[in-house]
Amino acid sequence: MFNFFCFNFGGCFNKCACSGNLKCPDDYDPTAAKEIEAVNMKYAAGVENQSEGNLDEAILHYEECIKIRKDHIDSHFSLGSCLKEKGYVKAAIIHFEKVIEIDPKHHLAHFNLGILYFKHHRFVISLKHLLKASELDATDLDTWINLALVHNELGDLHSAVHASMKALEINPCSTDVYFNLGSTYHDRDLHEDAIKYYSKAIELDPCHINAMFCTGVAYQEKNETSKALEYYLRACEIDPHFDKAVEAARKLLNGCSQT
Repeated sequence: MFNFFCFNFGGCFNKCACSGNLKCPDDYDPTAAKEIEAVNMKYAAGVENQSEGNLDEAILHYEECIKIRKDHIDSHFSLGSCLKEKGYVKAAIIHFEKVIEIDPKHHLAHFNLGILYFKHHRFVISLKHLLKASELDATDLDTWINLALVHNELGDLHSAVHASMKALEINPCSTDVYFNLGSTYHDRDLHEDAIKYYSKAIELDPCHINAMFCTGVAYQEKNETSKALEYYLRACEIDPHFDKAVEAARKLLNGCSQT
């Protein structure tokens, strides 16, 4: 089974549209006002540390915010992002789930949960969260890209292609989407369709080495060795140290010399 995809996990975990600032209620309470001031200061310190890469310090500040206000949604989201970046997946999931408990329509929390569950091969629950994310914000490119990948893992070609097409509506020039479409069809030995979309990725990015290599693989599986060799060699020109392409080209050249 062919499996060669471009994943879009990138900076998406840290996307947040929330300011984190709490406001004093209309019926002024001095104790509540002090709590709000403390949370706002600690949250701001957490954001500053997180932006500078000081994740341990950021985590401490966010945890302090939550001790003061256990339902401070932005602290739970930012804490989940930090924990995810440090590789503490289970802890990150707890905080993203808490965000959804507070606000069931929090698009980015659903998105992050979808990605985390996807990376741990829990595709059904990943699909649930990414579908919800797509409902809440149909304009987010990364949601559609990753939704297509989950559908593909679950064997649903039609839905995978549909999600990819939705992604292309948002960005018609996304090489990642065209490459993933090629891989989706290649995964099912639909070589002509695979080559069509790999070629589009190469058209948009002539140095897309993975698309170049995978096109070679598709042609080789079609027993079109001259075309396969052409793309392997083009991949080698882009990166002479791309071992898979070098080895594939070497084998084909050795085969030609022996005939």
